[in-house]
Amino acid sequence: MGAIIENQFGAYGGQPWFIPGTPGAQFIKRDFEAVPFVMTYIVPLSGFVGPEFGTDLQPPGSWVHLDYHDYGDEVLDDAAFAKAYRDRDPEKVVTRPMIEDGLVEEHGS
Repeated sequence: MGAIIENQFGAYGGQPWFIPGTPGAQFIKRDFEAVPFVMTYIVPLSGFVGPEFGTDLQPPGSWVHLDYHDYGDEVLDDAAFAKAYRDRDPEKVVTRPMIEDGLVEEHGS
């Protein structure tokens, strides 16, 4: 039973709905967003973020995503998204101080 649960719900188990090549984070492949299992169990617990998102620990210990409000009109396929995430400039990753300084509009998820 544990193996079945890990195969379906594990974050780093190589499930087919995750984009490969994104160390430290898991992103849902565009082709799997509407798959009933993924839509029911994975998407509701996920944030909708771009490649330069950041995270922030909020009391009492929950993480929120910090991200830019808009990345423009370009639509990235899964491979391009993974590359943009891997190659992102650390100075552009959204942080709480960037939001507090008015450099980024807050819309964390």
